[in-house]
Amino acid sequence: MRALRRLLDKAGRPFHPGGKLQRFYPLYEAMDTFFYAPGSVTKTGAHVRDAMDLKRMMILVVIAAFPCVLMALYNTGYQANRIIDPARIGELVGWRHGLIQTLGFGYDPRSILDNIVHGAVYFLPLYIVTMVVGLGWEVTFSIVRRVEVNEGFFVTGLLFPLILPATTPLWQAALGISFGVVLAKEVFGGTGMNFINPALAARAFLFFAYPAQISGDAVWNAAPLSATVDGVAAPTMLADMRLGVGFEAINSIISTALGSAYVNDFPNAGRLQRVIVQADAPARMQPDDLLKLNVANNKGQMVPLSAFASTRWVTGAMQTVRYNGYPAMRISGSAAPGFSTGAALKEMEQLAAQLPPGFGYEWSGTSREEKLAGSQAIILYCFAILAVFLCLAALYESWSIPLAVILVVPLGVLGVIVATLLRAYANDVYFQVGLITIIGLSAKNAILIIEFAKDLQAQGKSVVASALAAAHLRFRPIVMTSMAFTLGVLPLALSSGAGSASQRAIGTGVIGGILTGTALAVVFVPIFFVVVRSFFHDSARQQALHTEQAAHMGVPTDV
Repeated sequence: MRALRRLLDKAGRPFHPGGKLQRFYPLYEAMDTFFYAPGSVTKTGAHVRDAMDLKRMMILVVIAAFPCVLMALYNTGYQANRIIDPARIGELVGWRHGLIQTLGFGYDPRSILDNIVHGAVYFLPLYIVTMVVGLGWEVTFSIVRRVEVNEGFFVTGLLFPLILPATTPLWQAALGISFGVVLAKEVFGGTGMNFINPALAARAFLFFAYPAQISGDAVWNAAPLSATVDGVAAPTMLADMRLGVGFEAINSIISTALGSAYVNDFPNAGRLQRVIVQADAPARMQPDDLLKLNVANNKGQMVPLSAFASTRWVTGAMQTVRYNGYPAMRISGSAAPGFSTGAALKEMEQLAAQLPPGFGYEWSGTSREEKLAGSQAIILYCFAILAVFLCLAALYESWSIPLAVILVVPLGVLGVIVATLLRAYANDVYFQVGLITIIGLSAKNAILIIEFAKDLQAQGKSVVASALAAAHLRFRPIVMTSMAFTLGVLPLALSSGAGSASQRAIGTGVIGGILTGTALAVVFVPIFFVVVRSFFHDSARQQALHTEQAAHMGVPTDV
């Protein structure tokens, strides 16, 4: 790292004031702060406008968005792989298909890796174009205005591809992000001065500029139509018959004859009147009249409906429901108060098992997703904690300091469980969402204290004195940020009306976790820091690194 530091310092001399490339200093500063802490920060306590805090906050936001990206990749590939006909995989062409085959993956919707890889070949080009074009505008405006490149665009560049259809052309993505960065942010003065998110502005621009491709009834699916199964997005068997009559032609002629169709307008006696075509009333009264209609095939020839269709009277229900092509009956419900959705699903399965032979059941919607997830909740919790630990280990270049941060997570989890039990809510998917959220919020409070305690210890204070001083310095920021987040989540916990059950479940758990995580963190985090640092000591290299960082940041020692 020191060699890299010397290399950057040597390369950066022409960019500083008085150098030949001083105009391009924002470009050098962006590269320098990508690897190291910014050179100009507050010299007293950490400030809400501190560049180091902003950089760390943007990094945490980007890391928090990675699960969303993985879900987007999986869902894009899963939807495409589900409708690809295995018999037509040989008809697939293009660089995406070649890349998937070269990497050794396939189109199995049951394979998580196949789904993620298939989604990645559509998402990554959009992401690369967004970052290249958007960062180009960011750097251009930074050079012209002689200000530093803001890290906030990394969030915008990740959000914009997530809200685009997978089939969006790359040139449209470049045009949209250009509009979002230039007209929605830079013309208002840059980061912090804009009144709308650049990613949302770019998406709105594409919606109004290309409404036929961004809205409507188009199928946004990554699978090419030539390789999809019948009945999903490709021609049905009728279109492949000798007569060559498609469903669109049949639907058009029947809807025009029985209903009506607008053709055009014509002037008549000084008034503009509309031309509406429809079959004459006597010609659309009986079922046999329907078979006399003629429809054009793919050769332009007229074919009567009687050549391939017939009519008969049947007695049926006013509305029929089908699931996967089978006659079905839809049952909707929710768990009783005090019972989880998992218990309700298990009870329904026991009741369905008592049905006579020939009956079956399938889950749909959130129930189906919950069944597919199974017992993955524990795995998700472990991965969430592991992700936080590894990020902190990379940030501090230490294995012991992140351990002191992770030990505070149970304090927040305790509040989630207690708050959920007090309001008699169940252990469902909304409880799990709140639990994962609290993992990050609890770690945030611990980071605020341990960051300063580490630097104070590096400047020569004892472990206990460093922990107490850091808790004293960071008490107000911890309370301030926790209260702000609590007040922001409070409307969820008190919501009513449609969809309020899920909002109250998430809000209750998050508020409970914040309260206990904040109240107990200021007491236990210093204890955890002292215990961990007593058992694990830094190496000579780490001590020198921490001392250098502390001196660079100007952490006060007279506390």
